Amino acid sequence: MTSETPSLGGSDLPPDQSVVSTLGDDSSNRWYLGLDVGTTGISAALLDRLTETVYPIYWLSDSQEGDRIFRLPSRVHLHRKSGETEVLQGFKPYLSWAIPHHFGEDYAPCPMLEVSPTQKLFLGTFKQALQLLLSTISPQGGGDNINSQDGDLTLPKNYQSAANGLTDQEFKTALDSLAGVVVGCPSQASHAYGFNLRETILAAGLVNSPSQIWMVEDAIATWLNESESPTDEPTLIIDAGAATTELMVIGISQDHDLTYADCFGVSVTYGGYDVNLDIICQFCAENMIDWDGSYLVLPTPGTSPRTHRDRLQQKLILSALIDAIESQKPSLQAGKNVTISLQGQEVKVTSNELQRRVLVPFVQNLNRELNNLISKVGVSPVGIKRAICRGGNGSWSVLSQWLRQKLPNATMISITDPESWCNYAIAKGLARIPLFPELLNYSSQQYGDYFLLSELLRVFGDLPLSIPEVMTRLEERGVNTRCCKSQILAILKGQLPPGFIPSELDTPLIVPISKHPEIDIINQGAIFYQDVDSSYFVNLERSEMCLQYLDKLSREYHQVLTEPLAIVQL
Repeated sequence: MTSETPSLGGSDLPPDQSVVSTLGDDSSNRWYLGLDVGTTGISAALLDRLTETVYPIYWLSDSQEGDRIFRLPSRVHLHRKSGETEVLQGFKPYLSWAIPHHFGEDYAPCPMLEVSPTQKLFLGTFKQALQLLLSTISPQGGGDNINSQDGDLTLPKNYQSAANGLTDQEFKTALDSLAGVVVGCPSQASHAYGFNLRETILAAGLVNSPSQIWMVEDAIATWLNESESPTDEPTLIIDAGAATTELMVIGISQDHDLTYADCFGVSVTYGGYDVNLDIICQFCAENMIDWDGSYLVLPTPGTSPRTHRDRLQQKLILSALIDAIESQKPSLQAGKNVTISLQGQEVKVTSNELQRRVLVPFVQNLNRELNNLISKVGVSPVGIKRAICRGGNGSWSVLSQWLRQKLPNATMISITDPESWCNYAIAKGLARIPLFPELLNYSSQQYGDYFLLSELLRVFGDLPLSIPEVMTRLEERGVNTRCCKSQILAILKGQLPPGFIPSELDTPLIVPISKHPEIDIINQGAIFYQDVDSSYFVNLERSEMCLQYLDKLSREYHQVLTEPLAIVQL
């Protein structure tokens, strides 16, 4: 399990107003869509800003005989040109690894992902799979299929969407006049993830401009769904999902109206899928059921480098083991002992052993992350007055027991019932964001990592620059460096933005890139170097290659990577 430095909202400053337009209060800015893109499914809700009413969106299919579903499963069928059909699912994490692109006819599209021993796909295919799901709520309606790099994409069923509380005509009118989309994201989502989500929303036809799309942390949406007012008591939110666990502390300062600067979050890359893997490793590996793990490094329960988990997931994705564990999850979460039968062998998983071998290590790691977070925020556990826990991975009793001990003065709110957390709770909170625009982090969306990299490359010449000189030159180019100083310093110190050059070192799922001159030159070493007097200089050849690479990426998409995003201010 890995986590990054907590994103402390207190370090955020107002964005550069010169590139931010402001919406008026007329009726053309009435309707907003809250969009929850999860690992297992998507959900959505519409906000009528004039009445402050939220309308959950549901789907109907031909085979459901009228039953409404408020969360559309993230399952898409890929029909290969060979005639084979594969199921794509659980692909949300892939979108954070890179921006899919093409180098030209002489090179394979990049990056390719080996998601299973028999399944090698272009990352752009997963982005198009999400586009197909989102098209079911598009004003243009859901298309029957999308022709992708790897074959034709179709949905398992023919879905039609509607909104609970709106007539069909009202629903259509709302979608036709959407002022914007608010989409959820992890606390430390990569720039590539936000870029890919925006492009997918645009490709699905939900809105026409990237400036109409706002990214908001899922934990903030959870809090808004459970809170009537943004002036509330100190609260801890735990969003325990399938791929990540989000921790956020909100409302510590009570002397002013709550803003994004009062939201402090950290993202832990361990979720329900990882619990499944740990159960397999702790209870099934020794019986050698359905797989040979002799060459794999088995993850340490509750933690472990991401590469080990990705490699194991890759090996097991076609195995019946994961489905067998998932089917027993409700019983295990209810504290029951279960027996897993597979290929004539039986494995018993007892509640006590599961807790000792898998769940306690998970909670111990959460405890360390929470200690680090509240230490940076400057609050004690006894100062937290409320704890909200949502997500399927938050149903384990050991988690609630830990929270009661850790936060003795907090009221516990659990949103873990499948009929509750799996529908539109997050989407509803996201839809309410336009009512509380002060909770938006404009600057991080306006100044993406790739844009800042391009600006840094342009301000350097043959001579080295000190950090104050770098900041001055960026400001002369119109960059509000107060908003993004930490991002700038990270790039100068050699940290290319995540996913800028997709690498098998990031995850074993990425297939090594076929030789390409630009990539080869960029990968030869660092872009920026520090001199003996702490000044920085740039490698001019690699700098030029980076700029050409960014320009080529921009040509394929609606967003321009070398310009700030003119995000509309609510």
